[in-house]
Amino acid sequence: MPKTAMGLDVGSSSCHLVALDPEGRLVRNVKFSTSEEKLISAVAGLPGEVHVHLEASELAGWVRSVLKARVARIVISHAKTNAWIANDPLKSDRRDAFKLAELLRLGWVHEVYYPEDGAGGSSNTWSSTMMMSQSKRCASNSRSRRACGPRASSSRATESMGRAAASSSCSRSA
Repeated sequence: MPKTAMGLDVGSSSCHLVALDPEGRLVRNVKFSTSEEKLISAVAGLPGEVHVHLEASELAGWVRSVLKARVARIVISHAKTNAWIANDPLKSDRRDAFKLAELLRLGWVHEVYYPEDGAGGSSNTWSSTMMMSQSKRCASNSRSRRACGPRASSSRATESMGRAAASSSCSRSA
């Protein structure tokens, strides 16, 4: 059975999928909003044995949990080991997805261990992963005099904003 190499560039709001046949010809090139339904439909109907390559991220565990029963193999790699992608001055989701697919097709992937359960694992839902992502963003933003709601890591920043501002999702401190 022929193998289809699929590169998936995953973002919190959109994903880009590029699929290549064994000779490197483009089988599919599609951008879609990040959701379970759209991810499943983007992968549906790909020919042959589908192998997926994506970079480790907060959404990698969610992608794996959605696709593991629908594809033959899911490969997760670390972004810094993909110099061809990381060092490219012309960044785009489509180019990154193409390069992920091509690296997989050629067998030039440095796969990393990614836990099945726990942080980033398959037990996380997309919405809880997004909440974790927002918490981390808020914590890092509060260090730069920006606080995000009641979850802000700096209580001093939250107090200075006042109760009304602290209840909003993200607001700039005065």
